[in-house]
Amino acid sequence: MPAEISALSSLEGIYLGNNALVGSLDENIFALPKLREIDLAQNDLLGKIPTNLSEGLSKIDLTSNRLVGSIPESIWVLDQLRYLGLGNNPDLTGAISPKISNTNLEYINLSNVDLSGSSLPDSIGALDLIVFEASNCGLTGPLSDIFRNSIQRIQTVDLSENMLTGDIPMSLSGLHMSLSTLNLESNKISGQIPWGLAKNINLNYLGLANNNFNGDVPWQFNLFLNLSTLTLHNNNLSGEIDDKLCFIRTITADCLGDAPEIDCPCCDQCCGRDEVCDTEGL
Repeated sequence: MPAEISALSSLEGIYLGNNALVGSLDENIFALPKLREIDLAQNDLLGKIPTNLSEGLSKIDLTSNRLVGSIPESIWVLDQLRYLGLGNNPDLTGAISPKISNTNLEYINLSNVDLSGSSLPDSIGALDLIVFEASNCGLTGPLSDIFRNSIQRIQTVDLSENMLTGDIPMSLSGLHMSLSTLNLESNKISGQIPWGLAKNINLNYLGLANNNFNGDVPWQFNLFLNLSTLTLHNNNLSGEIDDKLCFIRTITADCLGDAPEIDCPCCDQCCGRDEVCDTEGL
């Protein structure tokens, strides 16, 4: 990046995403007094996110670079911040601060960032989120009711491939007209699958596989209007999946073998206790 950019004191936006930029991340540009948006995503920039950040920043997108070090605490107190993209930077470390409620974040992407050992702070629930992606981050602890204030606009929730525990929060068992993707796969979430998920009638992808759910698959899932993928395999579910769910294009469940845990006439992929899945003959 040209060093001269940091001398442009009146600059309000930097939009250089997907430009094959290489070299070191210029920390000085983040402190430009009038800077509102910075998009350097999809490059090959190496460096740390600086602690000195322009107070007026509303968008920071550094997705898919080579960030190192820790996420600075100063990010979580930017009261104008609406968009934070730090995903696909596996050498970036840190945690989501409880101070996140000081922001106005609507879009968060922290997928494939090293948040190992940290948990989801309850203060996320103060935000009105549209997209929340934090897959494969090493998150632990209970999945608390962090979507209680995101009823109207939430579109995407992806918390897959973590170590989250507890039940599916009540806030996801309500009417979210915009929610299209809910991916909770590969965690340690338990309890029964709440039938209230079916209130999210516009869901397209519902991923619940590789958890510790028990009980039946709710028959109310036939209320979905646009669901194309439902993953249920590698849980402790039982009973029969209603054939009224056959409108769903892809269903996976533990229906493999002579004595399957689930009877699934609609499944296009059946899995067994040994986590082997099979599509032959389906």
